Formats: sequence, C-alpha cells, structure tokens
Amino acid sequence: MKNIFSIRHKGSSSVTISQNGCDIEIATGSTRYIPDSSHVAFRPEDITLSDVPPSAQFLEGTITALGAREFFYDVYIDAQGGQFTARCTRQNIVRQNLTPETQVFISIPPGRLHFF
Repeated sequence: MKNIFSIRHKGSSSVTISQNGCDIEIATGSTRYIPDSSHVAFRPEDITLSDVPPSAQFLEGTITALGAREFFYDVYIDAQGGQFTARCTRQNIVRQNLTPETQVFISIPPGRLHFF
C-alpha cells in the first residue's frame, strides 16, 4: 500500500484525511462500518484517473511525476494539497496523454478503503 493517511471520523459516511496541513474529505459509503481507527489506506491501482470529473466523488489534482516500472507506471499526484500515488498501464498513460503537469480528476471507490 502506498496511500496511507491519518484520519478523523466525519460521521458515518466520510472521513477526513489530514496530510501536509490540508484536510481532504473522502466518502466511505453511507452504510459502511468504520472501526475506531486512526488510518485509512488504499492501493494505487484502485485510484481512477480521468480528464473529466466523474459522476461520483472526486478530487482535482496535477500529475507531479511518472515512475516507469516493468509493466505499469506509478503516477504521483498532488490533489488538493494531498500526495497520492496511482498506478496505470503504459497503454493508459499513452491513451490519456498523461504527463507531469497534466490536470486530472481522481476517484477512489469507497469499497476499496482499508481502515486500521
């Protein structure tokens, strides 16, 4: 897991990620049980990147760097003051023309959040 953040509970349907002095609210799903926890994590491959805002909850950000791996790329994103790592195939990088400084929208399915 590359995306691990301290959190504060915001009721039953969201949590607030605190990172670099910024607070980012993330939806958890209205019926999702959140244990008494202090961290949330999600996998880079669970982050969806888009050049248009998705219909569900999203964060707007800028790609800061690309890290080439054997079969995929790590995509480093600054979104609303938080640092996130997404993972994409080379085909997606080329198809979406993803480069540093590209503006993107990221979304994370609530079911992919891991609390501990």
